[in-house]
Amino acid sequence: RVCGGRRARGEEWDFLHYESANDVYVGDKLLLHDAVRLSVEDGSRVSIKERMRPFLCSAMVVLAGPRMVKVAAEALAAIALRQSERFAEPAYTAIK
Repeated sequence: RVCGGRRARGEEWDFLHYESANDVYVGDKLLLHDAVRLSVEDGSRVSIKERMRPFLCSAMVVLAGPRMVKVAAEALAAIALRQSERFAEPAYTAIK
């Protein structure tokens, strides 16, 4: 988990670079690799503070095991639906 800083002191996402990598193994098998990089040098025209707004923190939660198969499938379906809605062409109506 990473938090954006102390808002009352004006530290909200007030940094130039953050990088993190997390690997989750079950025995010798890599189950998950997650990498995050926030940098002012990534070519974005907006600051890290503007990109992360309105979030106060970022976290990774891993739930694994046979009981999670159905939950994971439902979560992936919900995410896919939200992404399709987000990127769908806007509906236009003709004005006469």
